[in-house]
Amino acid sequence: RLPVARKIVTAANTSARWYDDFGAHMQLPPLDFAYGYLTRSGRMTPARARRLA
Repeated sequence: RLPVARKIVTAANTSARWYDDFGAHMQLPPLDFAYGYLTRSGRMTPARARRLA
């Protein structure tokens, strides 16, 4: 369980850091903003996004 919990906590912390720069992200073109939002935790990789598209 601990390795799974670590992954979740790491993803949550990475996502929180994305929100720290939210103002800068708001200046991005819509597609870049959306891509950054989807990948903010690091769990959604470009390859995974392609598979799910």
